[in-house]
Amino acid sequence: MNIPHIIPNSYMPADVRVIYFWETMSSTFIFGVLLFWLFSLDERNNHVIYKTSQF
Repeated sequence: MNIPHIIPNSYMPADVRVIYFWETMSSTFIFGVLLFWLFSLDERNNHVIYKTSQF
C-alpha cells in the first residue's frame, strides 16, 4: 500500500508523495496494532478462564 509513494512518478510531486507516505504508513501501522491486539485478546482471556476453571 505504501510502495507507490516511495517510487517517484510524474503524477505526484515529491513533497506530496512523502507526506502521503508517512500518512498511510502511520495509519496502516495503527490499524495493524489494533488488529493484533483484538486477535490476541481472545487467546489471552481463554488461557485465564482455563486456568481458573481447573481449580
